[in-house]
Amino acid sequence: MPLDFEYVDKLLHFMAYGLATILTLMAYPNLDKYKLIALLFTYSFLLEIAQLFAKNRLFELADLAANLTGILLSVLLFGFIKSRLLINQ
Repeated sequence: MPLDFEYVDKLLHFMAYGLATILTLMAYPNLDKYKLIALLFTYSFLLEIAQLFAKNRLFELADLAANLTGILLSVLLFGFIKSRLLINQ
C-alpha cells in the first residue's frame, strides 16, 4: 500500500532527518546535542539552497520545518529512552 497523500514528502523529510539524528547519536553518544542539531539543520538548509539551482526542484520552508521537527523530536526521544534505560539498569 503506497503512501499517497498531499504532504507525504514532509513525512519523508521528518523520518529521514529523525533517522539521521538517531543514528548519529548512537554512533557518537558523547556528541553535544546542540552541535548535532545545528549541524543537521545547517546541512538541510544548504540542501534546500542547492535546490534553487536545480531544475524541477524547489526551496520550501515546510521542508526545513519537517527536517527540524524530525531532528528535535529524535533528540528528545533518544534522551528519554537513554535515561529510562540507565534508570532500569
